[in-house]
Amino acid sequence: MREKFEPRTTLAILNVVAHYVKASIHGPFLVIIDLEHFNTDIAEDVKNQINREKMGFSIKEEIKEIDYSDEKALLISCQNVKDFSIVMCVMGDKTCPKTEFHIAKVIEYKYGVWIDPCQDKEEFRKRVKQTTGTKSYGKLIKNLGTEDLVKFFPQLMQAMKAIEEIINS
Repeated sequence: MREKFEPRTTLAILNVVAHYVKASIHGPFLVIIDLEHFNTDIAEDVKNQINREKMGFSIKEEIKEIDYSDEKALLISCQNVKDFSIVMCVMGDKTCPKTEFHIAKVIEYKYGVWIDPCQDKEEFRKRVKQTTGTKSYGKLIKNLGTEDLVKFFPQLMQAMKAIEEIINS
């Protein structure tokens, strides 16, 4: 179980979930991925990836959108030997399909400075450090209250709420 995985930023992350499922760990799993990694319909891309890669698990029922405004959070009910759930949080929007979109909004709110989130990732991080004194996204959001987290990361907060409901059910 000590297998080390390289960071994944595409739907290949589902292979990591498959590894844990094969090791008899049955979630729920939270997958956070940027919108830029989808071609068409998000649910359709997820289905195609699972079917194409023969993950060792299958989708049990229709992928459900966890409805929160127009944000992207999905509940994927899966099965192999046991049933399990994947909650997928898709970051970014059509103007900038990356997590940096949300970070730029936090910086604008906290520092009054807009940093273009669509620029090269390293350039963005450099500008973040110049503006805030840190490149760590975690440090930027560390002291945000729940209301602000919902405001800037609505799909992530909805995904976390769905995970909590699965655990408590």
